[in-house]
Amino acid sequence: MRKAYLILENGSVFEGQMFGFEKETVAELVFSTSMVGYMEALTDPAYEGQMLLQTFPMIGNYGVMEDDTVSDSVHVSGYIVKELCDTPSNFRSMGALEVFLCKAGVTGICDIDTREVTRILRENGTMNACISFSPVLSPENELLIKTYKVTNAVAKTTVKERYEIPACESAPRKFKAALIDYGKHKEVAKAFAQRGADVTVLPSDTDACEILFGGYDAVVLSGGPGDPRDCVAQIEVVKKIYGSKPVFAVGLGHQILALANGFEVKKLLYGHRGASQPATQDRTYITSQNHSYYVVSESIHEEVAHQTYFNANDKTCEGIAYDNGDYSIQFVPDESNGPHDMSFVYDEFINSIFAERE
Repeated sequence: MRKAYLILENGSVFEGQMFGFEKETVAELVFSTSMVGYMEALTDPAYEGQMLLQTFPMIGNYGVMEDDTVSDSVHVSGYIVKELCDTPSNFRSMGALEVFLCKAGVTGICDIDTREVTRILRENGTMNACISFSPVLSPENELLIKTYKVTNAVAKTTVKERYEIPACESAPRKFKAALIDYGKHKEVAKAFAQRGADVTVLPSDTDACEILFGGYDAVVLSGGPGDPRDCVAQIEVVKKIYGSKPVFAVGLGHQILALANGFEVKKLLYGHRGASQPATQDRTYITSQNHSYYVVSESIHEEVAHQTYFNANDKTCEGIAYDNGDYSIQFVPDESNGPHDMSFVYDEFINSIFAERE
């Protein structure tokens, strides 16, 4: 391995060893507290444009399983770990993590004090960082680390063409749903298909008329990466369809729906990432989350909607119910990790659609 350095925007320098594809890279640095699931994390479109640090000390011990990927490519711009396991042991393993990242063209750095880096991020907030061959930044990287911003993330991760996912044959009732893909749609699309929806997955730049006059019974807004406030065109589309079709929104879609209603969205200090994020209503559910932004609870207009879930750690909004029947959540129900998953929110929304017809 080649000696390399992780250099933070605040000037902190950490020496380590480069693995994966050998190149320098600058991106926004975030951390995840998950003990497992690195294949899912590496391929999560919500990490588009970001460098990911894992707080769990050993990564790569169970190798690479392509069945565990959540998209067709690696979306992280860089990968930071304490200890990289180069001798994975698992009956499902298809190879070593370093080889996987090298093929994907992604740079990693190991032998880093990840706990200390995490302390810096928790105290100072998410910041840009560089994986560098030198402890001193080049003039180009010095400028980039000061100015880097995640941009065009939705355009980079959304599907390029519409396609259909047929409803499950065994579903007791059928309906049609348009799913606007902001980059992370697969689990949500699958959940609706299992519940009887013929799902049409649409690119993020789809025109409102196509959605309004497509014969759909409901509209689903998927999760995705980036700052929702940059999604100006997508917000305008949601404004046009709001009130005409029942809307269910997840993650970035939850934030876009809120912005379309005039609510406020802000950036979290260091984000919610990991497998143990508590979403609370009348009880607390353990959920997986990956987002940098949140809907400000105080900005929710009481005549339009009310908050349904909040994060037990910092009290930020995790869900909103709209008076017209629309429903949005910050987390993905299918990825809940407690003894009870939250897939019932799909059923609640779908039941409300059919209740209106009866």
